[in-house]
Amino acid sequence: MAYEPDKDEVLLERAVPGTDIIIQIRAYNGGEAKVAISRVVERRDGTIITPAAGRLSLAEAGKVVVEITELLRKRAS
Repeated sequence: MAYEPDKDEVLLERAVPGTDIIIQIRAYNGGEAKVAISRVVERRDGTIITPAAGRLSLAEAGKVVVEITELLRKRAS
């Protein structure tokens, strides 16, 4: 089965202050909600892409934990 972008739903999204990182809670085709951690990258031609965050600095990781906690709290309410 091939990936279909139109079936990938963003349920919640939050930018991590002071970083280029965004956190999303996503569900594919009505499935289980999962957390996605991405970086916002602007290419030389001006297009914006959001690849997986990869390695995080310890400072970034601390901020990501705070923001994920807030998203999970928001989703639960």
